[in-house]
Amino acid sequence: MASEYLTNKWKMWFKWLDINKDGKLDSKDMNAARERFVELNDFDAVKTKAAMDIFENWWKDFIFRGKVELSEEEFIESMNEGFKTDKDEFIERMRRCFQVAFNVVDINSEQNIDEEEFIVGFRTSGHENIELNKKFFEMYNPKKGLVSVHDLVESWVQFTTSEDMSKHDIVKAAFELGV
Repeated sequence: MASEYLTNKWKMWFKWLDINKDGKLDSKDMNAARERFVELNDFDAVKTKAAMDIFENWWKDFIFRGKVELSEEEFIESMNEGFKTDKDEFIERMRRCFQVAFNVVDINSEQNIDEEEFIVGFRTSGHENIELNKKFFEMYNPKKGLVSVHDLVESWVQFTTSEDMSKHDIVKAAFELGV
């Protein structure tokens, strides 16, 4: 069983993913996120289709994992099962999860995210407080207005896999600020 510290971080992530705040993750949350993403990016038809497909596959592969709906308890159980079965594989799975996610947010495919892309990524998930999103972006200490996709991915991997409370956790700190 994962520690209470890690389990609590998974609960934070669940709440972040539950876009319509109905206490479950389902196709409504997935569709809201992907529709909002293409709307905020004003994509043409080809890019819209590609983004919609990537979002759907991401949700199916990394969130639902064969289910069509998850309660918070089921989500935590699913995360814990992967974590306790093979921690190294779980870490790599989370790394793939966030690499896919941030590759989508990185609409210019430069392996760097600027503040605007970052904010769009969070607004996609229903987090409309732009000032908080900007504070979160600044927590990464951007260089020339950019944060590397690698740094973003690794911070989310730490958030979803690390039980070490002594390590500074950027994502956890941002959630505690209200992001």
